Amino acid sequence: MQPFGKLRTPPPQARGREPLRYTLDDRTDLRTHFEASGPFDSQLEAGLAAEFEAKYGGARRQWELAREDELILLGDTVMIPDFSFTHRKDGRRALLEIVGFWHPDYLRRKLAKVRQARRRDLILLVYKSANVSEGEFEAASAGEVLTFVRKPVLKDVLAAVERSAVPPKTKPGGGGALGLP
Repeated sequence: MQPFGKLRTPPPQARGREPLRYTLDDRTDLRTHFEASGPFDSQLEAGLAAEFEAKYGGARRQWELAREDELILLGDTVMIPDFSFTHRKDGRRALLEIVGFWHPDYLRRKLAKVRQARRRDLILLVYKSANVSEGEFEAASAGEVLTFVRKPVLKDVLAAVERSAVPPKTKPGGGGALGLP
């Protein structure tokens, strides 16, 4: 049986003084016991991805759309935006988080994460009927906030992506690809 990862132990004279370091990567045999939930969390996300592909995919594609491919580290928790947009020619990136659920606890946690992230490349797409005060997400976010009533207007989303995207080596708000300083 192969190990799931590599445990690097310190030399005998350093034991007890340094933490052990465990490395887990895509070459390990570790597999989840959870069932796959599907590629999207909601019909709204699935619809946005399908519309993007239909209107802006293929030969005319300027932006690559990816699902949940970046972690933003926030102390003892993380934020995983729903989508990222990466420009095919220059590598600029913007992140998109859809806020369509209106349970008060969810919204409170989401607002706290957005406030803590302080990312100008993080675009929020907020359902107009979300149970929050007018301007609350705008006040919490360092990035753009778009609202929608029934479904997002993709043309407006892409315009916000163009305005918000940052070069690949830029660390917006003190974070990089993993939100690390």
